[in-house]
Amino acid sequence: MKPKPKLHIILFRTPTTTSINDDGYHTSLLDHLPHCTPHHLPILTTSHLNLQHLSTVINNPPKQSIAGVVITSRRAVEAWEKVWKAAQGQGQGWEQVPFFIVGPATRDALINIFEKNRNGGKRLPTFLGAETGTGTLLARVVVDHFQSKGEGKWEEKELLYLTGDKNRETIPDIISSSGVGVVLRKIQVYETCVRDGWEEGFSGVWEQVARDEGNERKQGTAWIALFSPSGARPVLDLLERSMLSSPSAAPATTTEGYRIPLVSLLSLSSSASPTTANATCPERTITIKLAAIGPTTRNYILERGFRLHAMARSPEPDELSRCILEYEEMGLRG
Repeated sequence: MKPKPKLHIILFRTPTTTSINDDGYHTSLLDHLPHCTPHHLPILTTSHLNLQHLSTVINNPPKQSIAGVVITSRRAVEAWEKVWKAAQGQGQGWEQVPFFIVGPATRDALINIFEKNRNGGKRLPTFLGAETGTGTLLARVVVDHFQSKGEGKWEEKELLYLTGDKNRETIPDIISSSGVGVVLRKIQVYETCVRDGWEEGFSGVWEQVARDEGNERKQGTAWIALFSPSGARPVLDLLERSMLSSPSAAPATTTEGYRIPLVSLLSLSSSASPTTANATCPERTITIKLAAIGPTTRNYILERGFRLHAMARSPEPDELSRCILEYEEMGLRG
């Protein structure tokens, strides 16, 4: 078996903890791939919206009109938390309706919010859908839940759905076409945009790669993990420009990724000096492989004409670590 090369894994996301050593993705990658170096590069910024509207909803008992809550992202959880804290216990009755959520991380974040505000021994809400990793699967959980409770009793009920600015219509379409009768009440609680200057951070990662590996290695390997279409778009745009500007860049093959001269990656920064980059690593190349979190991001990468090398089936740290590990082990066996 070939020796394992050092891997650099770039995660285009914002860590969820103050200390990077406590971040779930960081620790999982090091557990599964001890020879890797994780890099965390925030690429999107979030602005919360309509919090006053959400506050009005939360401060009114849901049992009269709301049959459940749908939350599919950490950013929507953060919006709920902001309003919930400001309510200071005024929001009553939410433990009586189910919360439909994507993934254990979203469920655990909500549990933490409700645990901190449990007064008088109130029970926690029921959380459904933690095992799902996509909106399609979550929508089916919603439909199955209401169908199991009996048809015809949800005609006057609403399902509170907290969204961002880029949510697709998958969940509304599946629920509305199911005939269960419950109506989605959408509130957009956040919007995302690309963070200014993220390219400087991307170039900085390649500078670290050059320093870590020195000049004795002519080739290196890096994974790029993409978590959403909105976060993937600027990264893929930049990779396209890098490959077009480098005649020696090699396209992805069955077993390898995109081979790009390191000097091209170092030059992504507007402050980078091509002369310095050439002097540091004139012949170095980096093989880049792409990993997607979930089928929505996978589909976007493929629609853009890129080859995908691995996909985490759900937005969980161990899923990402396992899919990268499986691909790397397959390459070593080959």
